[in-house]
Order: sequence, then structure tokens, then C-alpha cells
Amino acid sequence: MRRRNFLQFAALQAILPVQAFHGIFSGNSGWPASKDSRTWIAREKELVNSLEKALHPFGGIRRIISGRPRVLVKPVMAYNQPTGTGYNTDPVLVKTIIEWCYKAGAREVSVLDQTRDEWTQSYKNSGIERVAKDAAARVYPANDARYYTLPETMSDKSILIHQALVNADIIINLPVVSIPRDEQVKGAIDNYLGLVWERNKCIGIHQSACLTSLLSYKAPQLTIAEIWPENRQIGSTPPDKDLRYISVSDDIVLSDQASASILGLDYSQISGLKEAILAGLGQQNPMPEQIIKL
Repeated sequence: MRRRNFLQFAALQAILPVQAFHGIFSGNSGWPASKDSRTWIAREKELVNSLEKALHPFGGIRRIISGRPRVLVKPVMAYNQPTGTGYNTDPVLVKTIIEWCYKAGAREVSVLDQTRDEWTQSYKNSGIERVAKDAAARVYPANDARYYTLPETMSDKSILIHQALVNADIIINLPVVSIPRDEQVKGAIDNYLGLVWERNKCIGIHQSACLTSLLSYKAPQLTIAEIWPENRQIGSTPPDKDLRYISVSDDIVLSDQASASILGLDYSQISGLKEAILAGLGQQNPMPEQIIKL
């Protein structure tokens, strides 16, 4: 292990449980499931209140921020859709997380996504690009291959990953999980694959190998999922109570399983979840105490 990685490991070890390290460093052969992992779920009238309630038992953002780390925040801003429709991560969540990271001592926060619609419009109309820049985060473009590279320690030599992931000490995954609009629900695992150039190389028969390689290189220390049990139509009147749940987890695979539970879906309906479980990256049947509704 290189000296820089060793120092990062030592700093994180003081504030994170052992299971959080599986998959972060290249020496690990995989990211085995852990019965010590937890997902906490909250649903309050205000989105930030849900976030605060779900983060509290985890220990808050300060649990993963130590020293002056570089933080990568990976939201969904892949669609040319406005806020409040369940396509992209809510800008309020992104802005709040960035501000909390800086308050906890982060030296730099980066934000990016690979978009499914035209990237400049998706970045703009999601509302995320503006709030991220206003909060002093660095927002990377989505269409430039020069930002992608193949680290020496990646086991899968067919995929390139974003330089922001290579440089990051801490990764926070912000997926949106909603009722299916196509063949599968896109959740935390699918969102994390947005850090791979030509992400279509990570689907089908290659998905298990791609996931194992990516999570064995670096896994998110924190996944905060925005779960929509209903799809809200554009222009509709917001209800008195926010539709969304917020889940907080130290395990990306468990996060998607919790989302499936909330939405009443089989785990095979969440994109990449079945492949992750078959690859040994998660348990097919989590213990009841691992998914906690607050």
C-alpha cells in the first residue's frame, strides 16, 4: 500500500466501522456483505428534516469527514427535467450536503454526472449545477473523455473512471429511486456507475465484473437515497406532506435493498442489484434490523 493511501486509511479508520473499508482500497478482492451495515429511513414534511433525522443515527456528515479531505458528491442530474418530478436529485439535498461537507472541514467538493439527456440542459434544468456552484463546489462537465482514466489498480481494464473519483478521499452517493419509468428502477448502484466512461460497458453480462472492479477500487462511504413512492407530474400541486423518503446507509447494496422494500419491489427490479448480490457484494436477504424506519 502506498504511503498516501496508508495515511488516508489510518485517518478514516479512527472514525469509520471496519465494514466501511471493504472495497475502498485496491488490495481487497471484493466488497463482502456485512451484517453490521445499516440503512436508516425517514419521511418528514420537509426534505432537510428527513435528511437530518436519517443521518442522526449514522453520526452525521462529520462521521466521515476528517482532516481536509477531497469529497466527491455524485447526484443524479442526468435528465432534462425540472425539480420536483423524481428524475434528478433535489437541488436542496445537493446544496445542503455540500455546505455540510465544507463546514466539517472538506478542502474541496466536486459534483458530476453522466447524463442521459443533453448534458448542458440536464445540468441547468435539474437546478443542481447552479446550487453546486453557489455552494463553492467544482462541477465537472459530463461529455469530456479527458477527465476519465484507468487507475493501475483497477482490475477491469476495459473501463475508465472519472478523475474526480481517483482524487476523492470521500464519496457521497445521492441516487433517486422512483417507480419504474422503464424496464428497471435506477437506484444507488446505477447512479454510482455514472462515474464510468461509456457506462454501457457495465451492463448485461459484464455488469458483475464492472461492479466488483469499481467497488473494489473505491466504494461510497455514504449513500443518501431520495425515494419516490409515487411519480409527481410536472406542474402538479405539491401535497401537504412530502412524498419522498430519505434513506441513509453505509452500504450501497443495502441502500438499494431498502429502496426496493419501500417501493414494494423485488430486488431484481433494481438495476444492478441482482448482479451485485450474485457477485458477493451484498446479502440477498438483509436482517430486519439492518433496515430501520425512523
